[in-house]
Amino acid sequence: MATGNEPRNSKASTGVRVEIDLPDGLNGVRWRAILAALTQADRYGHTRADHGATVWAEIDQDDQKEGVP
Repeated sequence: MATGNEPRNSKASTGVRVEIDLPDGLNGVRWRAILAALTQADRYGHTRADHGATVWAEIDQDDQKEGVP
């Protein structure tokens, strides 16, 4: 919600990967919300290219987590 863009989900080798494009001109409040969400992931990063910037997060599937058979 902090980016205003739809996330893209894909399968990662250990679980799921979520990517989202970043709009230009994010303010500090929105950046902090994005960073707070990213730190909940097992791995995360930021990619910058000519066409814009993207953040990504990977969440491992853990059979020990509640609700996973």
